[in-house]
Amino acid sequence: MKRNTKKIFHVTGTEEDNERSRLAKKEAKVLVAQSKQEALDNVYEDLDTKGGSKEDLQDYGNPNLGMVRDLDREEIKVALSQMKNGKATGPDEIPVEIFKCLGEFGEDMLWDLMKNMHRKE
Repeated sequence: MKRNTKKIFHVTGTEEDNERSRLAKKEAKVLVAQSKQEALDNVYEDLDTKGGSKEDLQDYGNPNLGMVRDLDREEIKVALSQMKNGKATGPDEIPVEIFKCLGEFGEDMLWDLMKNMHRKE
């Protein structure tokens, strides 16, 4: 709703549409604040129960919990092809050229590494 009213205002430029846009923005802020408060209430309610723990709280702080899908091998291949040669290495000190030179074996090795890291998080 907010986005649509703003688009309409930019097209028409009328004060009436501007006021509608401002009201929609205020309504959206109220809804977001209510949603955040409801989520916090749920966190505190869960922590007040006998089984509540810090681990539960950590799960609430992870916005991607349950929403992150596994890496696809094709994504690794595309990422490698888009990386430039001759760049500085990261903390692992392994230049990207190594993985590129190893071809499919390098892609598989990197894919396995990334999957293992993803599972441990």
